Order: sequence, then C-alpha cells, then structure tokens
Amino acid sequence: MKRAVFTLSLDFELAWGTLDRGRDAFYRPLCRAEREQAITRLLDLLAKHNIAATWAIVGALFEDGADDLLHAPDLIDEIQRCPVAQEIGSHTFTHPVMTMVTREQAHRQFSLAVESAAKAGVQPRTIIFPRNQIAHLDLARDYGFTCYRTPEPRWYCGAGERDAVSRLGHLADVLAATTPRTVEPTIDEFGMMAIPGSMLYTPSFGMRRHIPASLRVTRARRGLMEAIRNRKVFHLWFHPTDIVVNMNEMLAGLDEIFALVAKYREAGELEVQPMVNLRSALLKEMEASSVSTCVGAGALASAGVLS
Repeated sequence: MKRAVFTLSLDFELAWGTLDRGRDAFYRPLCRAEREQAITRLLDLLAKHNIAATWAIVGALFEDGADDLLHAPDLIDEIQRCPVAQEIGSHTFTHPVMTMVTREQAHRQFSLAVESAAKAGVQPRTIIFPRNQIAHLDLARDYGFTCYRTPEPRWYCGAGERDAVSRLGHLADVLAATTPRTVEPTIDEFGMMAIPGSMLYTPSFGMRRHIPASLRVTRARRGLMEAIRNRKVFHLWFHPTDIVVNMNEMLAGLDEIFALVAKYREAGELEVQPMVNLRSALLKEMEASSVSTCVGAGALASAGVLS
C-alpha cells in the first residue's frame, strides 16, 4: 500500500449478542448503558476526530419492537446522522454463530439482514460474522457482501475468542502491552476481501475492568506506529458494550487513540478508511499495479471484483 491505514469496526448487537448466554441479569444492564450513553458518546468522539468507522449492525435492530434492547431504529438513525459519514455493515439478522447453522438458515440470516437494512436506505457491503466464526461465504457474496473481518493473527492456539486459552493469551497480550499485528487484506476464492483484525479494544467488564485503559492505549499506539513503518493496516475493533464499565476511562482511552490517528493522518502518514472504502482503495491499487499478493489483476477482473 502507498501508506498505512487505520480502520475501526464495531459490532453493534445490544442484547442479541448475549441471548444464548442465559445471563440477562448481568448483560442487560450493560446493554442498557450502551443504549442510553455509549453509542452517543462514541459517535461524538468519532465526529470530534473525523473518523469513519464500520458499524456491523444486527439486522433485527433495524426493526420496531417493544423491547428496546432488541430493537433500535432510533440508534441506527443517530449513527446515520453522525456529521462524519459512517459505514453501515451487517452482523447477520439475529446473531447466530454461523458455523453452527444450516445453509437454509444462513440464507435466511443474510436475506433478512439485507431486507431490514434496506428499510433504513442501506445496502450493506461489509459482513462481520458473530464471534468471528466465518462460514457460508459464497452465500454472503450472493447477497451482495464484498468484505468481512477475519480474526487477528495470534501467537496462542485457542479454538475461539471465548475459550480459556484464548482468554489467557489475550489477557497476557494486554498486560504486557504487546504490539498488535498489522495486517494485509487479501482476496478470497469468492472474490471477497478478507480484512483481518489487529486488536480488540479489550472489554471493561469482569476481571478486565481492573486493566487500566492506558495499557490499551499503549498497545494501539504501538500498532499504529508498526502500521506506519510497514505500510500496513491497523484494524481496531470492539463492541460498544465493551466500553460501558469504567465508561469515562474507556472513552478517554479511545479519545487518545483517535487523537493519535488524526495526528498521523494530518502528517500524511496514515489514511482512515472504513472497511468497504479500504476494499475499494486496495482494489484500485491492485488494478493500477497489476500485482497482488493474493491474485493478479487479470484474475480480479475476471472474478468481477474490480467493479
């Protein structure tokens, strides 16, 4: 790439993300704080620093309903009214783990997600899979999705985000303030762009509420500098729910990170791109150079991804 890129993706779920966990007494107050405070305050920070993020939104949130932790068209409208245009992507319709659903169920998830977003005038191009469990990519492509997030590279060998090995490995990274991996997107066999994550802005609840935001900021600073040195992507991601405990401190940490991003952008060392824009920019570079680490430009053209 010509220069480094910062991209931010947000998994916006409210209560859909934890319905299968059976701990409403714990999670619903977090989602209430997310609804009543976190979204507005996060949008204020994005506007302050002129940062466009990718909001991967559970499709059912576009719908009207009595339970405002399962339905939130008002919040989606607030996101769309942000002075800095935000990308609206999809997080499926009801947040199932897609590796555990049938083809028919996957069709329905993608179909309903696209239909619900259309009610808000949105045609989502980015799909972020619940719990980063990627499946049914060919169906996703058929519903118009062109890019998705993959799990960040890691040194530990946990089977998923929430198993014990992954939790301990991630905790060790945060406590040691290790430099996150910077990444290079690739084109997959379906012509979609896979954009790996670099760093989760670690949730603030449970034992992790005792981790100072300064350690998260240090890791992000190191990731940004690494991306600038190597002209790669630093991809930060989290759920808005992750910042509701110790909210002032967590938002102050994001304020520091976004200020660094703005500083490097103004110095011409860094671009800020939501995921769908990153895809477009990289495909233009691939077309111009006729070279890609994944496929050549001729194959890209024949696959229809240079459109």
